[in-house]
Amino acid sequence: MKVEIWSDIACPYCYIGKRRFEMALEKFDGKDDVEIIWRSFELDPNAELTYEENKYELLAKKYDQPLKWAELACDDMAKQGAEIGLNLDFDINKPTNTFNAQRLIHLATELGKEQEVQNLLFESFFSKGELISQNDILLNIAANAGIDKSKVEQLLNSDVYSDQVKEDEALATELGIESVPFFIIDEAYGMEGAQPVDHILTMLENVSNGSL
Repeated sequence: MKVEIWSDIACPYCYIGKRRFEMALEKFDGKDDVEIIWRSFELDPNAELTYEENKYELLAKKYDQPLKWAELACDDMAKQGAEIGLNLDFDINKPTNTFNAQRLIHLATELGKEQEVQNLLFESFFSKGELISQNDILLNIAANAGIDKSKVEQLLNSDVYSDQVKEDEALATELGIESVPFFIIDEAYGMEGAQPVDHILTMLENVSNGSL
């Protein structure tokens, strides 16, 4: 079974969805036969490196809603994360461009380190309030995942993996994917959003036994 997952580090539901998917996979009898392919997606390809506004202000502006609405929305996402052991601290969150973070994930995938790097990126962004577009932050994350510093420096000083990020995003457009996380199983069955663990498990089981 092949599972392709479009995801962005700046997306809280991608963080939650990743953990829920992992929890479902642990309960799935066929987990050893599942191939997972992470695909790049940028919620905002034109995102700035830094913003004067905080997360709440940007969210309220994006959806043309009051600031209180944004604060309550973030509180709800933080509670959903806490229920599965994730810390989403929107008070310190630093919105930024994630293109280089996506490139780093592609490098990590080539080295078999994509899970570690993704988890560290999510933690850096949502729990530590770090600016994940900064080279020193990306270098530190890669080092903590056991990736040689020179490989990351070469990445950051070039356009390596830029094409792969863009190809993933072009495929998402072709498939009509507009929000993430988005899961495609065996190139035939789609699942959108951070679905409950039981729902994900049922989906995996139904595809596996051919009942879909």
